Amino acid sequence: MSRRHSVFTVNLLFLIILLLQLLNFFLADIPQYVRLILNEAFFILLPSLLYLRWAGLPFKDTMRLRKPGSRTALGSFLIGAGFYPISVILGAIMQVLLKFPTVGAEDILPKIPFEGVLAIIAYAVMAPLCEEVFARGIIQRTYEEYFSPRKAIVFSGVLFIVFHLSFLQGLTIIPLTLALGYVYWRSGSLVASILTHFGANLMAS
Repeated sequence: MSRRHSVFTVNLLFLIILLLQLLNFFLADIPQYVRLILNEAFFILLPSLLYLRWAGLPFKDTMRLRKPGSRTALGSFLIGAGFYPISVILGAIMQVLLKFPTVGAEDILPKIPFEGVLAIIAYAVMAPLCEEVFARGIIQRTYEEYFSPRKAIVFSGVLFIVFHLSFLQGLTIIPLTLALGYVYWRSGSLVASILTHFGANLMAS
């Protein structure tokens, strides 16, 4: 293991990326789906890749970038797709219990077909790819080197929830977050957790 690589440096990476997420508030003039795509690429994936290079870690081995079998791949996708409705129901319950105001869907839905394409790219492609490299490939993988798999899934899951910077969304994605961590650990493949994330976000898209 690289001497530069540790839980401390990974937590520092998390804080840096968290601060970069806050920059989105200053980019409000950029169309929202373009902003989301740029955010995933430059504020999440790029810092993660730079960290791997700085720490001297091999990308493929560190990420567990292995092809899952066809059954594992299909199962991973279906887990994600199945957890999306759970998140929706949980979100509705939380809104009622905590009396959160309902945000109008018309404010976030695409207005034209091109925006729809950008939305699918942002949510179903860029988010699963970039966020899994960061949250599972780097954070959870590192935590597994110092803690039990169960603790690594929980600890990295908590950071992933905080990363979303939304109390309500954080509560609704708890089951999915734990599923992503479990799939990554159990399959030993980042591709599998990307497919789980893809399944959930494709349903959302």
